[in-house]
Amino acid sequence: MKICILAVTKAAFNEYCIAGMTDEGKWIRPIPSFGNSRFWTHTQLTCQVNGFLRVGDVLEFDGQVPTTFQHPNHTEDFLVSSERMTLHQRFTNEELMNFLHSKVEGEQEFSETIYAQGRSLCLIKVDHFQHRITQWEDDPRKPKMTFSHENFTVTNPHTVAGDYIVKDCKWAPIVLNRQVSNLDSYTDLYLVIGLATKNNFNGKEYPQVVGLHTKPLVKSLETYPN
Repeated sequence: MKICILAVTKAAFNEYCIAGMTDEGKWIRPIPSFGNSRFWTHTQLTCQVNGFLRVGDVLEFDGQVPTTFQHPNHTEDFLVSSERMTLHQRFTNEELMNFLHSKVEGEQEFSETIYAQGRSLCLIKVDHFQHRITQWEDDPRKPKMTFSHENFTVTNPHTVAGDYIVKDCKWAPIVLNRQVSNLDSYTDLYLVIGLATKNNFNGKEYPQVVGLHTKPLVKSLETYPN
């Protein structure tokens, strides 16, 4: 199987979650087929030649669908051994934009994702975004984004402000370091929304920004992927 990576996010304990699409537009979330964690270490996602995994990398691997899903709405989970995961190709940004254009989803997929109806990932094209940083008392600073779409509402129904926390490994530090460039300069904006696993406090699976892909390309900070 080959997938184009469209989401790279940081989890707890310096581990990472990745997800992507096949050429047929099927979402796949590779998770380790060994151990107790559903996340990858930095070493497992780093190759000697190309460095740490990034969006637009095409991974090739063998694996299987879990017998039962650890989280019922995370139906994209796919068990993979890191030893069987190789980098097949690294897309240019133009190649990535062409891929995204052919795979973009719509209002139904968006709604099914944010309301946790049997899926946990979606890809939509948006017109504009705004960003901000929030901090409450002793909580760490958190990067947030809101989005607009010409055909349907894409606000987060689970937050008062309608915003999404940014978990994308590239964009979270860009927002926190106030390095977002001119918002009027983007000709294409593709948003990947992914659900967090169920919150133990209120049982919700909060939608988050797990990928934001732009034309022209916004480069990662030198600190990527941290």
